[in-house]
Amino acid sequence: MEYRKFGDTDLNVSVIGLGTWATGKLSWGDDISDEESLCYIKAALDSGVNLIDTADAYGDGHAERIVGQAIKGRRDEVVLATKGGVVITEDSKYKFVAKPEHVLKAIDASLERLGVDHVDLYMIHWPDGETPVEVTYEAMAKIKESGKACWIGCSNYDVALLDQVTAAGGRYSSIQPNYNLFQREIEADLLPYARKHDMGVMAYGSLCTGLLTGKYDKDSVFPKTDWRSSEHPDFQHPEFQGERYIQNLKAIERIREIAEKYGKTVGQVALRWVIQQPGISTALVGAKKVSHVTDNLQAIGWELEQADVDELTRISDARD
Repeated sequence: MEYRKFGDTDLNVSVIGLGTWATGKLSWGDDISDEESLCYIKAALDSGVNLIDTADAYGDGHAERIVGQAIKGRRDEVVLATKGGVVITEDSKYKFVAKPEHVLKAIDASLERLGVDHVDLYMIHWPDGETPVEVTYEAMAKIKESGKACWIGCSNYDVALLDQVTAAGGRYSSIQPNYNLFQREIEADLLPYARKHDMGVMAYGSLCTGLLTGKYDKDSVFPKTDWRSSEHPDFQHPEFQGERYIQNLKAIERIREIAEKYGKTVGQVALRWVIQQPGISTALVGAKKVSHVTDNLQAIGWELEQADVDELTRISDARD
């Protein structure tokens, strides 16, 4: 396994981290087994993955409970990260809540579900558009001071929000943005900002919600409960819709040619591309079964030649 120092913290994290959104089942269909989830988490730990990322919003706490079961007796092997600031409404929709009183209660609930007395990293999941980010930060700082979290960070913040936190005298040690070969918006300013300020960068969506595994085609069908479906009532993943999806499938065939050069899959090459981007600390990848973990781990122990890194970037650019 490859490990990297995580920003300005004392944490060393595996370059592949385990994301557990799918473990919560909500938004991912119903083809996920808790027993299989326990197996893949343990398999990841056995393989040297030490970073597990979860959140109270993943299945309304379900993912945290499963993670807690999986790491029981192995707490010292895990860099445990979770997030708060999202609630699930009665109609199974996501609502962002970053008020201090909510955040301070959320960490306690997360610790109980995880079965631990502290997490290594606690993050505010989303700004809510109402609570000033500096007010949210004050609550996050209290969580760190209490020892319930060794470090604090934020997810889905932009540079403007980070500047507001800094202007108020605060500092988050990490940022968790969406980033992959097909979704590269953070390269414009957020990633350079993180490098400049020595923030750990935990990229989520590293395989673009499975699109960059290369296993889907124009005839692939997703259940209506899956965000990748064009029939989901609340959100449809933009990279899976219409002409954009067709462009992506064509790009994947070009990526496949590069993958064949290395004897790797499309997903392994796409994941390696993320890992090799300057400023990325770790690439989070989800799973539904042990074989997914095994496949993803084939992205470590080798490197893409710089010419191929550049060509993959050009393939991505050509879709626009």
